[in-house]
Amino acid sequence: MTGPTSPRICLAGKNQIAVDALLHMIERGWQDRLLVCPNRTDDGISRWQPSLIRFARELGIEVVTLNTAQEMDNLIFLSLEFDQIVRPAAFKSDQLYNIHFSALPAYKGMYTSALPILYGAHLSGVTLHEIDPGINTGPIIDQTVFDLPETWTARNLYFTYMEHGLERLTADGSSHTAFPQGKGQRAKNYLSRPY
Repeated sequence: MTGPTSPRICLAGKNQIAVDALLHMIERGWQDRLLVCPNRTDDGISRWQPSLIRFARELGIEVVTLNTAQEMDNLIFLSLEFDQIVRPAAFKSDQLYNIHFSALPAYKGMYTSALPILYGAHLSGVTLHEIDPGINTGPIIDQTVFDLPETWTARNLYFTYMEHGLERLTADGSSHTAFPQGKGQRAKNYLSRPY
């Protein structure tokens, strides 16, 4: 149920992780609070990955643009493989978060399913962090690190990222305090070579 002070929750992004997050939040009873901001390439058709816009429409969840989300007060914005740069200064809300598929500060940006393998990394991870003006540079809220077997392909790593990303979203975050990247044990660089 949505009360007068309950924030709206905007899920921005694509693929299985965004759909799973949407379904999880509906199971928690937050359907009336949810909005979806799909990637620009989401045409509403599920292919090898499910379409977020298709699921949102089927479940009666409002679909909005990034501009609409930016104008909303009392909003929690959650980026899950979102394809647009999120500029905090453009938002009325300051509750902006991202799930990034790497153990930040390693591998900011794109191609995180290929780069750890190409560089011979032995570990990778998933990071929940605040969105700041940089790209994947915001303070870390939660992070998990896992082994990266030598036999894995980028596909293996990608699906593991999605699994651990959903775990970061559904975990009880009440005991987590955000810390700047480069500080604290969880922000270690897990690469075998510099990035």
